[in-house]
Amino acid sequence: MSKHIISLEFFFLEFYRSYRSIVDKTLVLTFFLLAGYFVHAQESIITNNKVKLEEIRSEAGFIHPGIGCTAETLENLREGVLKGQSPWVDYFSGLRRSKYAGRNVRMRKCERILNNGGIGAFTDDAQLAWTQAILYVVTGNESYREIPLELIKWYGSREDFFPRAFPDSHIKLGKSVYVFCAAAEIMRYTMPVDENLIVTAEMIRDFEQNAIRPIRQTILEHKGYFMNQHTYSLVGYMAATILADDRLGYEDAVEMTTVNKDAPNQGFNGAMKAVCRMVDKDAVTGELVEPCVQLVEMGRDGAHAFGNIDNLNLITQMIDLQETKVDPVSGQVTQNANGVKSCSFLNDRLLQAAEYFSRYNIGYGIKWIPVYSSLGERPAIYKNICPEYRGRINMNGYPAFYYRFRGLGYDFNKYPALKISVLKAIEAQKGRIETGEFISTLHNNNFDFFAGLPKTAAVGVPDLQKAQIALALDQEDFAALPKGIRQVEDYYIDLSASRFR
Repeated sequence: MSKHIISLEFFFLEFYRSYRSIVDKTLVLTFFLLAGYFVHAQESIITNNKVKLEEIRSEAGFIHPGIGCTAETLENLREGVLKGQSPWVDYFSGLRRSKYAGRNVRMRKCERILNNGGIGAFTDDAQLAWTQAILYVVTGNESYREIPLELIKWYGSREDFFPRAFPDSHIKLGKSVYVFCAAAEIMRYTMPVDENLIVTAEMIRDFEQNAIRPIRQTILEHKGYFMNQHTYSLVGYMAATILADDRLGYEDAVEMTTVNKDAPNQGFNGAMKAVCRMVDKDAVTGELVEPCVQLVEMGRDGAHAFGNIDNLNLITQMIDLQETKVDPVSGQVTQNANGVKSCSFLNDRLLQAAEYFSRYNIGYGIKWIPVYSSLGERPAIYKNICPEYRGRINMNGYPAFYYRFRGLGYDFNKYPALKISVLKAIEAQKGRIETGEFISTLHNNNFDFFAGLPKTAAVGVPDLQKAQIALALDQEDFAALPKGIRQVEDYYIDLSASRFR
């Protein structure tokens, strides 16, 4: 591995550019030169090779790379790490401590997916490929391309890879397909110096047709899964359409995200309109009530309910990074002037549902209107909120949701319970983030959100010490609390401090 200096020159140059109107030029440049002198001995994993990040638009209208990240957001990530800017540097520091960050990590190379063991192997390889691809982008070290390249070629050479569905395969495989497709996109649309490490269009075609498409067509395109199961599979379907430049499939997946009008049972349809439902009638009495947005799966339990928020955040991020707008009523892809971002569909319905869930989850009482959870010959009703998992804050989905929407300019003071929840979650998540557990835990959607953030998602000021720690050649272990130990103040919420309307 080549060695490069973590230099304060970069930091002070940025400082000068930002504050030259109010800071004496001579003082800044003196500081700038001294900085380079004093830190010359600090070694880092950054190489002299700066990966070129360039947006490509395909004939079908897709932005590449464009699954969970773009060339612009990858540049934001790289720059954030080099400058020591949160949240990028914090998550990258943890990524380096994850079990997928080593250059000699064993690849599982699943022959065929026939059971959960096959899913586990495929998922491991997907996470490994993505982690190594991100390390390559940030460091420029082309040895990080070797594993993703080998895995893309391996899975591209499979035959009869996913012959049939089995219980829960649609729930577990959607995220893995997404992660692998995201890694493949990064590898395809970055060009290494070493021509032997190029991922070609032919490799991607084989990978998509032989490994991804069989999973997609067998289990991911289905419109009738129950509530959050719909979005767990849709995560993979959406990513697969972008990788394949499949415009018709992509537009179908977008509509399945927003409305899913063709769902055979609208009672448990997992699309945004149905699961983040505007309820105006008591399903038990038939009485009309004042309309209220409810997260329907709260009638089942808190964990599955929040899965809807988590998954819809991830899917709408993919749609929005493609600069796609949707019709404000039908939710279909539109070029009309009244089109809206998918994350803002139905007057920010996703945020409203997240606020509703958060109020209950952190301890406040809320009104629940009995609501249908299934329609048809055997209708079912969620008469009450299920309290199971209530109070769980330590979820990665909260920070992912917060940083994204904050970066998009949303005012979280309008969503006070959500704001309380995310700030608590960020504190409670520190151990999982900086130990790399958030990467190593496979059943964890939105683990990669920091690769898709706009610059405006930055919090605080750059901290060069954070950059040095994140990029040091020999990274120290993060001093996490012993397993099972929690700091009370990270989870404690004073309910008397807030009064919600």
